[in-house]
Amino acid sequence: MALSQGLADGIENPLPAGYGMKFHQVAKYIIPTGHIRTVTTFVINEKKFNSLSPEYQQIIRDVARAGDEYFVNLMKVEKDKVIEKLKAEGAIILPPIDVTPLQKKLIPVAREMEEKGKWSKGLWERIQTIE
Repeated sequence: MALSQGLADGIENPLPAGYGMKFHQVAKYIIPTGHIRTVTTFVINEKKFNSLSPEYQQIIRDVARAGDEYFVNLMKVEKDKVIEKLKAEGAIILPPIDVTPLQKKLIPVAREMEEKGKWSKGLWERIQTIE
C-alpha cells in the first residue's frame, strides 16, 4: 500500500517473496544486489561424529556437500523461474550492482574485527571464496 501511495520509494525482499506479494505491480524496477545469501547448515553431534570410522565420517561430509549443491542449484532454478515470471508481468530487471567497491572498503573493517578478536583470523578470506 505504501508503495502504491508513494509513501515508500522501494522495498527489499528475496525475489520469490516479492513476487508472491506482487510488489512488482507497483515497483516495477528490480535491482539484483546479491546481498542476501541462502545458507545451508548440516549439524551433527560432535561426539557421535567422532565415534564414527573415518570412512563413515567422509561419507557424511560427501553427502552433506551433495545436499548443499542440490539445494543451491534448486534455488537458482527457482530464482530464474521467478525472474521470467516477473519479466512476463512487466517488471524491469536492471543489471546487478557491482559490489567490488563496497567489498574493498570493508577490508580495513574486517582486519580490525580480526585484530580485536571479534572475527576469527582469515574469516574475510574464507567469505570471499563463497560463490
